[in-house]
Amino acid sequence: MFYFLDIFFKMLGNFLKAFIKKYDFLRKLLESYLKRVYNRIIENAYKRKGIE
Repeated sequence: MFYFLDIFFKMLGNFLKAFIKKYDFLRKLLESYLKRVYNRIIENAYKRKGIE
């Protein structure tokens, strides 16, 4: 039983490491996307101010 738990936790640990790597990649992707959207919103706001 203890041996089985050891294998189970090792598998879980490896899965979590892989998941965290993927999650980190997704988080970076999301952050860069949000920055682009945010910058576009600010640019549009300034353009509108300039027009008015």
